[in-house]
Amino acid sequence: MANLSKFKLAWGVTAATLVASVIGHMTLGDVTEIPVHWNMEGEVDGTASPLMALGFMPVMQVVIIFLFSMLSFIEPRKANIENSAKAISATVTATVVLLSAVQAGIIFEAHGTHVMNTTAITVALGLLLAVVGNYLSKLRSSFFVGFRTPWTLSSDVVWQKTHRLAGKLFVAAGMTSIVAALLAPADIALKTMMCMIVIATLVPAVYSWAVWRQETQGGTK
Repeated sequence: MANLSKFKLAWGVTAATLVASVIGHMTLGDVTEIPVHWNMEGEVDGTASPLMALGFMPVMQVVIIFLFSMLSFIEPRKANIENSAKAISATVTATVVLLSAVQAGIIFEAHGTHVMNTTAITVALGLLLAVVGNYLSKLRSSFFVGFRTPWTLSSDVVWQKTHRLAGKLFVAAGMTSIVAALLAPADIALKTMMCMIVIATLVPAVYSWAVWRQETQGGTK
């Protein structure tokens, strides 16, 4: 079975991000503030010191990988975590890659090349949603990952049905967000993505209760 303490690709991406960040910091010259946040018009509305701006993202990546690596030690349902290894590893790697892309944008911005905008960020988040959705149905019952409602945790059948639906909704949310980002104004695309995320999150939670109720009142179909 897979060893979740080893996310080789995610660690490799994080190491590359750290190296790029160090080089970026060393070549900044006398820059004292770096853009780290942009509004929907692509205008800078938040800055940070070089150390914070270029150091925060690699630290976040390390923390994310470390926390997920600990699942095999703290999860009571260890066998389910091991059986979910591929899905968890893919999700962690996709998240780390997204953070690396954002870090690359910050490094470019720090050196005077404007690349960050709402469209790019929305597309990137849409891709992440689609990747996560593609693997949700492959997750097994766990106290730490997936849709952990009282009803999914009480029944493997409810868990499986809920995550199959959630996977489809997340993929739909991701693809819709990408299309909106490419075709609609930035503010509309961002609102569309947020609405899709709310739908993809709330519907499976309600659905898990409905499936549980059906199961307890006469079995599943």
